[in-house]
Amino acid sequence: MTAPLVPTPFARCVVCPHSETMGRHGAFIDVLSAPMRTPPSKKPTNVLAAVGVFASAAMLYAPVANADMLSGNYELRIEGRNDFHTWAWAVSRCGGSPDCRYITAIPMPIAKAFSYTGETQMTDGRYALTVDVPDGLRCGNIYYGPVIPTRDVYSWDAATLRGTLESSFAVGCDGRPGGTYVYPFTLVMM
Repeated sequence: MTAPLVPTPFARCVVCPHSETMGRHGAFIDVLSAPMRTPPSKKPTNVLAAVGVFASAAMLYAPVANADMLSGNYELRIEGRNDFHTWAWAVSRCGGSPDCRYITAIPMPIAKAFSYTGETQMTDGRYALTVDVPDGLRCGNIYYGPVIPTRDVYSWDAATLRGTLESSFAVGCDGRPGGTYVYPFTLVMM
């Protein structure tokens, strides 16, 4: 509701040159002589709106306590492995469980390497993936030397995306006994 305009002795008619004060024909008055109307304070509304915006943004970008691995493409960074390939993992949801992930591993370059696939379930905040890799252990010249099949077990934390790769083989390079190499790795979303 607005306050009615009340003529004051200081209001002058702008339209009527013959009148010194605002008369019944004067529709417009000087801006300086117009009575001031102050709108109701909007401060509480503005503050509440600002709090709402910031609270919504905080919830949207806050880290999730029990984070799970998002679907998408990840770079697999394996530290210390004797291999000239880098790997990308394409990760998608699988099955009816929200904790199931389907992994497709893609070597880069694709020359002299085999891709692999597998499903993994999150258990106690960790994923584990076991795959048989025909060229998991490279001996001698990593480009042209012999390769030995391995059973690779990837285990990683769902929140940090850090884990270990245990690569086991029945026979080692140059006829040595079999064994297991352990490598740390990190998954980085691309």
